Amino acid sequence: MPNGWNPIGLSPDGDTITLAEYAPKTRLQTISRLWQTSTAGNAKTVDVAGHYLAGGLGPDGKTIVAVESVGVPGTGCMRSGEDLVHLDRETGKVLRRVPVRGLSMTGNFVYLRSWTDPQEIIALARPFVCKESDVNDPAPSFDPPYVPFTAYAVNVKTGKARKLATYTAQDFFHLVLPGSPGTL
Repeated sequence: MPNGWNPIGLSPDGDTITLAEYAPKTRLQTISRLWQTSTAGNAKTVDVAGHYLAGGLGPDGKTIVAVESVGVPGTGCMRSGEDLVHLDRETGKVLRRVPVRGLSMTGNFVYLRSWTDPQEIIALARPFVCKESDVNDPAPSFDPPYVPFTAYAVNVKTGKARKLATYTAQDFFHLVLPGSPGTL
């Protein structure tokens, strides 16, 4: 895999992988013909206008749902946008926005994971805290505190969220959820 890219989906036949890159900008890449000896010309990369965190590739092998990261004016902090955003894998364009109900998107920082079924994706929410750094702040700890993460199943068509469970972890990457593999 290319350096800096995160896998978000693999086709059922294992021949095509979809990747996302989040920095310095959001981009999507599809690589096909993974197992053929000559792979020249098999990758397509598209830039996405704005900053988004994508969930796992949908069960249909095409749907990409993401959460926009937006700046909080005057703070330097980033928070989640209000909606689920459907992105076009081929062009990187926003296809539509779906307002979320039953989960405060702006009161939490929301990460999307895997799909529970063809209509619902797991949204993992951590309470949003915006603390400007100060030169007098202590150095980051090697053992950060545990914080709550609440998992929701969100319908990607209606935006209706239902709470699944609450977990505690030191970081988003330290939390493994049951079910099919997730993404970032």
